[in-house]
Amino acid sequence: MKPPRATVEVQRQMLQELAAPGFLGSRLGHQFVEQVQAYIAPRLVGIAREWGSYPIGFDEMVNLVIIFAVDLDANRRQKCIDASSPWGYFSIIAGKSLYKEWGHRGTSLELLEWYEPVSTILGPGEEDPRVLDEIRIPKLAQRASKLLLCRTPAAFRADVDGLIEWLAWHPVQRLSYEIEDRKQAAAEFPALAGKPIQLVMNVLVGGRPVRPKTSLFAALGQDPDFQVAQAPTIARALMNYRRSMSAEAARLTTRELEGVTA
Repeated sequence: MKPPRATVEVQRQMLQELAAPGFLGSRLGHQFVEQVQAYIAPRLVGIAREWGSYPIGFDEMVNLVIIFAVDLDANRRQKCIDASSPWGYFSIIAGKSLYKEWGHRGTSLELLEWYEPVSTILGPGEEDPRVLDEIRIPKLAQRASKLLLCRTPAAFRADVDGLIEWLAWHPVQRLSYEIEDRKQAAAEFPALAGKPIQLVMNVLVGGRPVRPKTSLFAALGQDPDFQVAQAPTIARALMNYRRSMSAEAARLTTRELEGVTA
C-alpha cells in the first residue's frame, strides 16, 4: 500500500538530516526511502524513458535518487528545505542531475521542459530570465488558489489546494504527456481522481485547442496584476469550473448517502 505523502514539515526534517551518519538506517531514513519509492522515483522513471539512453528501471532509479540525496551539497539541500514544496524542488534538481549523467547527448533539451518552467540549477552569478524559481512558483500557486478555492466545493477544497501547488511544480508541457500526468495527479490526490482532476487542469493548464489563451497559470504568470474581469475566456472557464465541480460534489454526496443506506 502506498504510504501517505509526508507533510512539508517532515519532508524538511528528512532533507535536513540526510547528511547525518546512519540516516538511511534510522526510522526517518526508512520513511524517506518509502517517499522516494512512492512519490519521486515513479515520475523520474517516466521522464527517463524520453532521455534516449538505455531505460532506467524503477529499483535502479530509487537507488540513484537516494545516492543523489545523500551526496547533495549543503546549498542545494537548503534550497529544497526552504522551498514551499520540498519534494517538488528536490525532484527537479534530482532529475536535472540524473539527466546530465544518464541522458543521451543527442536528446533534445526540450525533453526537460517539465523542469524548465520551475527552476534551473545555476552556478554563482549565472542568470536565466526563463527561470521560475522556488520563490515564484509558490506565489503563482497561491494566486491561483485564491481564485480557484472560492469556487471549489468544501468537500474538495483541501485536495484542490494541494493539486494546484503540485501542478505548479509539475506543469503539463505536452498533450502526449497529459494522460500520464492525470494518472500521476490521481495517485497524489486520489479523492480527486477522475473528472475533478480534469476540471482543475482545464482551468490551470488550459483547454484544447488554445491552451495558452485559456490557462489561468499562463495568465497569472504573464501579468502580475491579472484581473479575471479583464479576461472573458478565463472568466468563462472559472464559471464552468464552479458549476461542474458543484455537480461532482453533489454526486459525491449522493454516493455517500447511498453507502449509508445500503
